[in-house]
Formats: sequence, structure tokens, C-alpha cells
Amino acid sequence: MPPDGLSKLFKRGTNLELPDQRETTLGRLAVLGLVVLEKYRFVKCVNPLDPDQKYLSQTTCSGRIRLHAERDEDDWAYQCPNCGRQVFPGKKTSYHAVSVTPSLEGMRAYIRQQLETLGIQVQEGPDGLFRMAGRLGEVH
Repeated sequence: MPPDGLSKLFKRGTNLELPDQRETTLGRLAVLGLVVLEKYRFVKCVNPLDPDQKYLSQTTCSGRIRLHAERDEDDWAYQCPNCGRQVFPGKKTSYHAVSVTPSLEGMRAYIRQQLETLGIQVQEGPDGLFRMAGRLGEVH
């Protein structure tokens, strides 16, 4: 995966379409406790592949409508968050995605565990600041 793809994984609220190599990478990060993943389905407000496109007056909306298991996809329960258009997901192509949230607690625990595995005594001061004794003094 190119480096710029990795930087997107840690951006708060990142939405990635699945499946992809990123899904495998995200799964590994989640197992390590570094991120929290939430998988979901969505439809695009404007999608040339959907049959409802011939009735649209606004064809440039980039809105994504998140689907919920408890809602009926063929009633009036869904609206586009960008343009407000009423959407019927049962008649549209759905996609799978994952929402990524960095876990600061998980990152701190991972760093602490890695340092302790190396036999380094570490103390945590203010949240996320680790201190350890070095040959030339204290390292932060």
C-alpha cells in the first residue's frame, strides 16, 4: 500500500469502500487495538448505475446515505444528508464501507507493551507522554 494510503487510515472519521487491501491492514490495526472499526452499508445519492437517475434534476450530489438494519429500505425513511432528496435504497446499488476511529487508549497501551517487551521501564506522565531513563538522562 502506498504511504499516502496509510495516512488516510488514521484520519478521524475516514470512510473507505470495501473490499480492498486496506481492509486487511485495518483488520490488523484493529486486532492490535490501534483503531476501532465500524462496518456499514450505504448508497450514493447520485449513481449513474441506479435506475432512479433518469428522474433527477440535481445530478452532481456526492451524498452517501448510510443504511440501518432497523429501517425499511423501500419506505420514506431515508434522505440524502447533502441535498435532502428522498432516497429509496431498495432500488439502488449498495456498497460496503468501514468507519475508522483511532483509539488513543489502544495506542498508548501498544507503545507501553512494546517498550516493556524490550525491558524498558516506562512511566506515563500527562496523557500520551512516556518517560524512560536513558544513558544520558531522561527521554520523553
